[in-house]
This record gives sequence, structure tokens and C-alpha cells, in this order.
Amino acid sequence: MGAPLLDPEDLATATIRGEAEGESHEGRLAVAKVIRNRMAHRFFSDGTLAGTVLKPYQFSVWNTAELRRIQMACCDRDDEASRAARLAWQESATWVGLPSSAVMYHATTMPAYPEWAKPGKGFRAVITIGRHIFYERA
Repeated sequence: MGAPLLDPEDLATATIRGEAEGESHEGRLAVAKVIRNRMAHRFFSDGTLAGTVLKPYQFSVWNTAELRRIQMACCDRDDEASRAARLAWQESATWVGLPSSAVMYHATTMPAYPEWAKPGKGFRAVITIGRHIFYERA
């Protein structure tokens, strides 16, 4: 295990790694872009990275029931998965492959989709990338 998180880029890297593990580069970019979109729109966010990704029940990798959260918080900055997640975070600042209005997503592998994703609940699906469906406010 690596050193504990020390800076915002490490926190972004760990979040992307935990949320988009096994996804393509585009899938990691899309998760990173949602984080940036939430910060920009202050959607379940105070506008800071920590205040966005650590807000309870917003990014599942940081939920208290998530067994991998300690592993993600202490991941090695130099391993392949961390380098890929960090690159996605950096590139997401200018990436336009996901609308700037996309602020939510969930995995397609969930046995039941979240209540907020159901029709009439205020969100509209805009794109599926890998194993995630991305949404904007309706």
C-alpha cells in the first residue's frame, strides 16, 4: 500500500480508480468529468474536490460500507491503475466527450437502478460509456 492521500490530485485519482476500475480510458475520463461537472455546478458539492467526492453517498468508493475505501486511500501513486486514473483526471479538464451537464452516473451492473434514475425523478440519461450510464438533470 502507498502513502495516505496528501493532495487533491491524489484524491481525484483514488476516486476515479475506485469508481471506474476496469473501465476504458474513456470510461475513466467520463467519471472524472462528472466530478468536475459537479464541482462547477455545485451539484451535491461545495465546489471543492474533497467536498464533492467525500460527500456522503455520492461516490460509492468512499461509502463507509465500501471495503476498498482504505485500499483506494492508500493506493500506490506509481502503479498502472493510479497512473491511468491520474491521466484521466488531468485530461478531463479539457475533454468534451461528456456533456458538461452530466452530473450523475451509475453502473449498468446494478441489480436495481437507483430510485433517482427512474423516469420522472428529475434525471435524463445522456450516454452509456462502458459499464456506466451518465445522466443530466431533466
